[in-house]
Amino acid sequence: MMRFVRCAIAVCRKDLLTEARQRETVSTVCFFGLVVVLLFGFAVGSDTTWLTRLAPGLLWLTVLLSVVVALERSFQAEAEEGCMDRLILYSASHRAVFLGKCVTNCCVIGTVQLIVGLAMSILYDLPTPQQPGLLIAALLLGDVGIAVLGTFYSAVLSKTRARHVMLPLLLFPMLIPLLVCVVTTTQAALLGDLFGETTVWLRLLILFDAIFVAAVFWTIDPLMEA
Repeated sequence: MMRFVRCAIAVCRKDLLTEARQRETVSTVCFFGLVVVLLFGFAVGSDTTWLTRLAPGLLWLTVLLSVVVALERSFQAEAEEGCMDRLILYSASHRAVFLGKCVTNCCVIGTVQLIVGLAMSILYDLPTPQQPGLLIAALLLGDVGIAVLGTFYSAVLSKTRARHVMLPLLLFPMLIPLLVCVVTTTQAALLGDLFGETTVWLRLLILFDAIFVAAVFWTIDPLMEA
């Protein structure tokens, strides 16, 4: 167990140090997210009421569209340099490699989410969240769901030439239930839970994450061996 944790930490640390030195992925993704925020602002108009009501959906759509680039590059370096086999042989298990990559993607998604959220709160003049704890829970659970499925499909498509096109085509339909849950929960956290439905959506979000985390960790081992 300790070897598994050490291998996952080593993979995550390697990816984070590489990104900290190059700053290519995060800077590109954050810049793209800011551009999308500006475009949404121009498209909706200057009506702050509409911007406030649409902010949760715009936030998650912006994050999802932005982080596809980062998710697609999860296994790109190892696949191009031919070191994926050595990385897997070094690791205690394939799941340790996947977990390290997944944690790295969670950090990238959280960073993009923070920058995009701050930009939206300033440009859209968003009010202070009425339930900060619920907002943090929604953001964390949403990040986990996107990172797990995104890393999974990135691993499956790592040796495919058309991975740039195939990743969003496979990922976006699977994330529709997650987006419905996180947008509704985020809206309740920002504007208040008028109908008392937040608990139901939060439970559905937890159930979504639990099902796909279990399914992915069960199937990733034979898929990475192939």
